[in-house]
Amino acid sequence: MIEAVPAEVEGLPEEEAEPAEEIPGWLAALQPESEAEEEVAEAPAEEETGETGMWRDIMREEGLEEMIEAAPAEAELPEAEPAEEMPSWLAALQPEGEAEEEMEAIDTAAKAEIEPQVIEEETEEAESLPEKEAVPAWLAGWQKEEEAEPEIETVEAEIIEEKATEPKAIPEKEVEEQEPASFLVSSYLSRLKSHPQDHQVRLSLARAYRDEKKLFKAFEQFQELVSSARQTKELIPDLEGLCSSHPDDAKWHLLLGDAYMRVDRLDDALNAYQEAQKIISRQ
Repeated sequence: MIEAVPAEVEGLPEEEAEPAEEIPGWLAALQPESEAEEEVAEAPAEEETGETGMWRDIMREEGLEEMIEAAPAEAELPEAEPAEEMPSWLAALQPEGEAEEEMEAIDTAAKAEIEPQVIEEETEEAESLPEKEAVPAWLAGWQKEEEAEPEIETVEAEIIEEKATEPKAIPEKEVEEQEPASFLVSSYLSRLKSHPQDHQVRLSLARAYRDEKKLFKAFEQFQELVSSARQTKELIPDLEGLCSSHPDDAKWHLLLGDAYMRVDRLDDALNAYQEAQKIISRQ
């Protein structure tokens, strides 16, 4: 409130009336319309009295004018419009459970919209596919023949396995050594052990092995006699008999050819060698 004007001021000579200044726009905005109209209506009276200029001088001295000029900055602030969307900082303050529920609701709604479309597209594709053509009769028969081929291969594999499991033939020498020697053979062996140059006993031993079907041991004894050129003429009939009884055994024909060579029967030796060659070529 401004106090009454002191007496000194009242005695001052009256100044000439200054023209009334117009009210600033910011001050007019703060005043109600009725007050603004009253001030506008009173403005002529103030111009006549000259009080408006005097009051303005007093306000400058007291610093009130500066305070009034600073007021519009606060008064003219625009009113904040209501927020349409929730600010991010406010969304962050919401509980996590509520945010997750909102996201799940959005996902569920999106899936509900997408799934019917996918099902419709799959149904359209299935309907657009052409039906499987029937296989011709000749092609079906050919396929059956191809499927039956592996059975033949299985049978062949079984035959091969059976052949592989067949026992191997044991050499004659091993079989003869496993059999016990007869009394006659034992006596001939004892005699040769003490008299190794007794060729007649060796020939008897060879014949004993032949009679007992121990052909490998018999061959060893006949070969020893042919190599030493002893008892050759006597053993040729034995070798000829063995070649007749074993026509496919080349070793007897070769040994007979050697025996013919010892007694200068060259033609017979050549025939024996040729026969042995034929047997070997057939094997």
